[in-house]
Amino acid sequence: MWLLNTRTAELEFFEEAAVGRVCYAVVSHIWGENEPSWEDVARRWEAGGASRDQAAFAKIDACAQLAWDREIPYLWIDTCCVGVRSGDDVSTAVTQVRALFAGAVACFVHLSDVGGSTSGALDAEVARDVMRSRWFRCSWTLPELVFSAGSPVWLFSWDWEWLGSSAVFAGAIARYCGIPEDLVRGRCGHEQYHAVERVGWARCRFAHHAEDEAYCLMGLFLAQPMPLRYGEGLLRAFRRLQEQFLLQNGGRDLSLLAWTATDFD
Repeated sequence: MWLLNTRTAELEFFEEAAVGRVCYAVVSHIWGENEPSWEDVARRWEAGGASRDQAAFAKIDACAQLAWDREIPYLWIDTCCVGVRSGDDVSTAVTQVRALFAGAVACFVHLSDVGGSTSGALDAEVARDVMRSRWFRCSWTLPELVFSAGSPVWLFSWDWEWLGSSAVFAGAIARYCGIPEDLVRGRCGHEQYHAVERVGWARCRFAHHAEDEAYCLMGLFLAQPMPLRYGEGLLRAFRRLQEQFLLQNGGRDLSLLAWTATDFD
């Protein structure tokens, strides 16, 4: 796994067996335009200068500073810690999102479409403004939120102003997203909820690839991830998810069969 050193802003590789001994934070966000890739970060300081416009690295630098200020030496952010030209890297990141986020000491959530600060006061209007963010409607941010719940999850505005923690917004998240408040607060694990409830948390979320609406649920249902087959379509992907879930849990929970791919709309 590649991690960004928050002091040097350079990428370092860690073998899977060593990851559990590394202190790192994760970043959950919606991709924007001109996001630096693994290759961009790796070449950033070549020949003593940056490989591209420094503004493109603003998000990475802000996240690294947040981590460094909290004495967290490493950072994982999908835009640059995954070699997108390597199918193996992409597949590993997708299928291991549960381990990645559950193993982090903190999660920084960047709400790029939310401004201002709550200034310590949380009322209904502030909660509505925050919950309107596209982050709460993205397919992949669902497992990222669920698997980070056991660690601090901190929400920041577009310009990195502190908004609050997921615990502060737990009630609003429960109302707007249907995710149980106890789960958001880290008081219990997602396994305590029936499959039909878990899949319901994914309703009305968007993804760049239709199949991701099913793939994002793998960590919520499968102990062993299934292969990614982009191009197969949501219907087939969700059917494979159902089949794998029934095989892996021995048919103890059949409630997932109550859902079809068309129910996600």
